[in-house]
Parts: sequence; C-alpha cells; structure tokens
Amino acid sequence: MSIPIRSRRRFLINNLDPKRCTQTIQKNYADYKLDQVSGQVYTETIIRGSNRDDSYWEYKSNLAPIFDPSLSTPRASDYNKSKSGNDHFKGTRSLLLLSLEVIVSNAMNLTADMLIDLPINLVEMLWKEISERSLISFYLWSIFSVKLFKQGSYMNGKLTYYQTILSPKSPIAIYIQPLKSISYEFITALVITTTFLVPDLIEISTLFNLVTLEIINYSDPRQSVVSDFLIKAWSLCIDEKKSFQVLRMLRFWNHWEVTPKSLEYLLHFPVLTLCDVRGCNFESFKSQKYPGWEYRGNDDSLLSLKPKCFKTQNCIYYNATASTKKPTQGKSKYEGRYIKTRMLIDMICQDCAPLACLFLGPAGAFHHKPSWFLRVECSEQDNIKKSLISQLKVGKLQRATGPRGPSSPSPRRILRQNNKRKLDDFLLEFS
Repeated sequence: MSIPIRSRRRFLINNLDPKRCTQTIQKNYADYKLDQVSGQVYTETIIRGSNRDDSYWEYKSNLAPIFDPSLSTPRASDYNKSKSGNDHFKGTRSLLLLSLEVIVSNAMNLTADMLIDLPINLVEMLWKEISERSLISFYLWSIFSVKLFKQGSYMNGKLTYYQTILSPKSPIAIYIQPLKSISYEFITALVITTTFLVPDLIEISTLFNLVTLEIINYSDPRQSVVSDFLIKAWSLCIDEKKSFQVLRMLRFWNHWEVTPKSLEYLLHFPVLTLCDVRGCNFESFKSQKYPGWEYRGNDDSLLSLKPKCFKTQNCIYYNATASTKKPTQGKSKYEGRYIKTRMLIDMICQDCAPLACLFLGPAGAFHHKPSWFLRVECSEQDNIKKSLISQLKVGKLQRATGPRGPSSPSPRRILRQNNKRKLDDFLLEFS
C-alpha cells in the first residue's frame, strides 16, 4: 500500500528544520598555526610511529623468556607469607616490598652501578620478581648476570638467556653490538636461520665472546651466500683482529659452496673443536680424512662426543640432565623449537659463565644426516705433507711470476712450523 503524497509532504516539511544543538564545539586556537609564506592556517598532530627495524632490541622485554626451570620461584609479594607467624598478618606492606615494587616498575632505569652496593640476597629477590613478571630484557639480564656471577651466587649455573627474533629487520650489526663483551663477562651463542648479506656475516668476527655459531639455510642450498670465501675471510680476521678466540663449535647446514677446502681455513680457529657441515658440498670427500680433522659422520651422538671435546675443570654448576629434559605440556610454544641446539650449547659452555643465546629467524625442518668433523692433533706425516704442499704452492707462484733476474736474491726455502698442541691444552685455555 503506497503512502499518500500529502502525508509524505507533511512529513518532509516537519523535518526540514531539525533541532539545533545548543552546545558549541570548543576550539583550541592554540593548535592552529599560520604559514607566513602561503598565508594558510594549519594544525599539527603528533602520532607515534611504528618501528620499522629492531633498533634497541636489547631494551625490549622478552615476551616469552626461556630460563632454567629452577627459576620458577615464588614472587616477592609472597615473601612475608614464607615467614612463620605472618600467615594471617593484616596491614601495610613492609618497606622492603614497597621498595621492590617501585624498583620493578622502573626496572629499565637500572644500571650496573646501582647494583654494586646492594646485598646479594636483595639482588636475587629483585631478579626473581622481574623474571616472574616477564620483564626481563637482554639489557637487564646482562647487568644482573654479571653481578650474580661475580658475587658467587647459587644461581650462577642458571643465568642462561634465550631470545628468538622470528623476522629480523635490521643488519646483523644491530643484533651483535649488545652481545659483545670484550672482558668475557658473559659468553654468546648465535643461531642464524634467515638470509643476511656477506658483509653482514663478516661482522660476526667482531663478536669476540662467541662460543657457538650456527648458520642454517632452509631454502635452495645453491643460493646461499655462505661459502669457503666467507670462512677464509673469518680466518684472516683471526690474525688481524684476534677474533674467534673462544669459538668451539660451528654448524653450516645446507650451503652448497662450503667444500672440504674450508677445513683448511678452520684450522686457524684456536679452540674450534666441532664442525657440522650437514647438507654441504662434501660429496668429493671420499677418503674421510683430512690433516687436523677426523670425520665422525652421524654414528656418534652428541653425548658420546662430549668426553673427547668438552673436558673442563670449572664446571661445578653443570648438571647433565638439566638441558636434556624433553619439553612437557603446558610450557611455552618456544620450548621445543631448539632442543638439540640448546643441549649442544649447554654441553659446550657447561655453565662456566653466563650465556646469552640469540636466534635470528624461524625454525624449520631439516632432513639431512649429521656430518661431524672432530678437531684432532696432526701427526708427523700430516705435518710433512702440509709442508710439502705449501712448498709446491710457492714454486707454482714463482713460475707464474716469470724468471728471476740476476740481481734478485736466491729463493729461501719456506718451511711451516707446526707446534704440537694437545686437545686438552687448548680447551683448558677457555675453562
């Protein structure tokens, strides 16, 4: 049924002049600015921009921190409840708890100098409270771990920090700079599963306290930038910058340009013990023997290699079962991502110093079998063979440069001196 025209016209006339709002909008004329050149009036609004990189990542709280299970301690707010006779206490909180609450709320303003004069029991209580609230960042961990380690706290062997950055957005120097410790107050483990440029990877040589390094490629191995030339560049940095002085383990996974030639460059690393070249171009390595290295393949597990590779004396806080426990239900989703990696890192470090482990990139599946190489002492025949090879290289270089002039001095015989060093000797240098 259609509505009559007269009724519709009356409806429109009655609604032509709606009720005006009696409230006037308050305008802040201080927000208006005049452009002297164009004469236009404009306003400015300040908004918070989004972070496009990972600068100052060390100050950001780790939302899913992974610590030793023994750090799951009661909160500082339950401190009075643990005292006998205070179960039904009512009233204001103690001055100690009030002070802890203020410090925790301003934890990012803490410095290492502020913790110098604090008693060790208060430092431990403050550390537990911050960790229970998931406020721990790498910066806070670094100042607390150094304090607790120097004071000989019972928590020495539990100061291990893990952080995963799934999508790195900055050059690798941004992540390496906070991890540096020239005085070796803490040691570092670095796991890279994403793609970086070659100049960025060379920057790893500036990380002097690096103990383990893993570069894993989950894409096409022929497109990887990790090659023998990169390892050679690192070996040159050892002589020039004294880099990789405490590096014990290297893992290169799925890099086609890494060949048996790299084993020669890896001999320049002072205390390097294990090298895993899983999925690399080692098909031509048929003899399974190279001077200075012993091929172990995938027959030996990590635990069987431990007595030969990780002999240290200062490991009183080490617990072999602490890092080999399987993740249980109810834990964080990041618990079971790098179980084997953490087990290996714990074996190498053995809690002899606070450890910071940074994972750059996501985790993925890898189906290649392990290909372990163990650093061994060279025999006399191997030393003679290496000396002859070096002499042949010098002879080829002289023939390539042309005949020698009559005034040029006679060639001097070059012999490479190989000082024997036992495996236990150079491993004890780090312990």
